[in-house]
Amino acid sequence: MRGPGSESGATFTVHTYGGTTGYYPIVTWTTAAGRAMETTWNIARVRERTVAVGTRVEVRYDLANPDRWTLPDESSALWWLFVGMRALFALIGLGLLFGTLFL
Repeated sequence: MRGPGSESGATFTVHTYGGTTGYYPIVTWTTAAGRAMETTWNIARVRERTVAVGTRVEVRYDLANPDRWTLPDESSALWWLFVGMRALFALIGLGLLFGTLFL
């Protein structure tokens, strides 16, 4: 992660929401093919919840399109939400199916 005070001089992108300042850190990483990437994290955070400058993080990306990427910590909560919703709908569907077959 890079931000204010890093050796390259990169800075956070800042946006203010009703008195609260959100920061969009710049993430630099290298693909398995050796391509250097520099992208802005698309989720704003308050400084206290932003990963510290210089912290090494795992980046997951689409091999065919490295511009499509995510950080595992950011995607896991959303992934579990969708898994839970799928399971709920599957159980409802199965309940309706068995209800109509056996009643």
